[in-house]
Amino acid sequence: MCLFKKIQIFVILALTLVGVERLCHKATDGFAVVNLTAPMGDYKKWNIDISNEKKNKIISLLDQKFHYFDVGSQCYVFLGEDQKTILKFFKFQHMRTPPFLDYIPLPKSIANRLLKKKEKKTRILNKTFDSIHIAYNLMKKEAGLIYTQLGNHKPIQKKVSIVDKIGISHEIDLNTTEFILQKRAVTAYKYIADLIDHGNKDLVQDAIYQLLMLNIQRCKKGIGDIDPDFATNFAFINGKAALIDTGRLYLDNSRKDPREYRNELIRITRGFKNWFFENHPKFESCFDKAFMQMEMESTQV
Repeated sequence: MCLFKKIQIFVILALTLVGVERLCHKATDGFAVVNLTAPMGDYKKWNIDISNEKKNKIISLLDQKFHYFDVGSQCYVFLGEDQKTILKFFKFQHMRTPPFLDYIPLPKSIANRLLKKKEKKTRILNKTFDSIHIAYNLMKKEAGLIYTQLGNHKPIQKKVSIVDKIGISHEIDLNTTEFILQKRAVTAYKYIADLIDHGNKDLVQDAIYQLLMLNIQRCKKGIGDIDPDFATNFAFINGKAALIDTGRLYLDNSRKDPREYRNELIRITRGFKNWFFENHPKFESCFDKAFMQMEMESTQV
């Protein structure tokens, strides 16, 4: 067989493998059990101590099977059979370099680039875990958080059964896996759109007011939010506004200044306001009244 023919066959095979890999990735949203394993590190600062009573409640919730539900920028999301409980696993492939590279001798220049990349990904992991730890300690109720297991100490020692997007079952050992357990929520846009469909302006106004005040409460606790996206990160749990994506928070005491509340709300609600006015123009007064109510009450002790 001539060289040109061999090259053709090699290229075809390579393209076929890439195509199959892309199809599999799309079909599974990139989920693979290997992606749930955190890089080696010292995670002690994120340890959480829980009572035996709390531990038993968590284990009871994890006794059910969880089915693939959604994917975000940081986590794979699974929904419990009770339709009330969310289990999140981290997409660690975005927070580490491929582990096998640590065992391959590399030229110094490439090794240095790999080290810088590894340091960058470690910073991403640290910021993500710091953010979730802040939410658990300071906004646990507002985020609908039941439990977060991020540290080296893993008190929940059990295996949980999950079903991925293409219907394959997996047993995940939580004794070696980081995870988040959270209450299921309805995204803010859907919740408000459903209220509007029922034509109740008072409930629409109250929902918007709750979202605004949730962010004021965050500020009062000295917490900033890098990604306050109302379309994806805010929701409602049993009729109460909640911050369901807690991966972009940071401590900032300057947020506590009441003089900054209005500017902060104007900044973070710009996209939300545009969506609301564009899609529900007949309810514009609800937004304006909710904002006025927030301004009157946000500075009160």
